[in-house]
Amino acid sequence: MARNARKLVTATSQIVSRSGKLKAIIPATTGTGSIILYNGTANTFPEIYRLVAGTGIHTDLNLSFQKLYCVVTGTLSLNIIYE
Repeated sequence: MARNARKLVTATSQIVSRSGKLKAIIPATTGTGSIILYNGTANTFPEIYRLVAGTGIHTDLNLSFQKLYCVVTGTLSLNIIYE
């Protein structure tokens, strides 16, 4: 079984620079805004997941990616769990 890695996301950035699977998204703090995750190194790549603040914990995602890039709007802080 693979060990999961965790990354705190608070701003637009490249999250993961290797291939893997997005497992879960867990709010780190309450906030406002949204996040869009892309399968690549910029927001011109295919979108793989989108969520809005206040929607709770997102688990059992199992979404494959080559590299993971995110665009954050507002004051959203999330823990991204991946393997």
